[in-house]
Amino acid sequence: MVTSDQVLFERFCLEIFQAGLSWDIILKKRTFFRDAFSSFNIEMVANFSEIDIKRLLANSKIVRHRIKILSIIFNAQKILQIQQEFGSFYQWLIINERKTMDDWTKLLKKNFKFVGTEIAAEFLKSAGLFPGAHDQNCYLKHTE
Repeated sequence: MVTSDQVLFERFCLEIFQAGLSWDIILKKRTFFRDAFSSFNIEMVANFSEIDIKRLLANSKIVRHRIKILSIIFNAQKILQIQQEFGSFYQWLIINERKTMDDWTKLLKKNFKFVGTEIAAEFLKSAGLFPGAHDQNCYLKHTE
């Protein structure tokens, strides 16, 4: 199970960017995403300004989708709030661990932007809260 808030945030972001695209595209751009999003440092991303948004939208090495980018920034801000209240994003996830996938989806959609059933399911699976998203040879499975 993934316990690092930064790794969880990265996976959450990559799931959002992957929506409507292939994983091959996202994984090939992963290094560029890390560079563009300050190594997925939650506090830094939460403080991205309009200048950062323009920089991201101009970066041809990442997925330039304004709504996804704005959602990532909003989600980072929400994770900071969760960290203050629960100690960590991971702890908040663990507190809710026994939820059904339907309940998880509702909870994630209530708290975060650009989250639907598929993104919620794949994020939770890649974080180790539900089995089945990544096989033993998957690149993401081995990047905790």
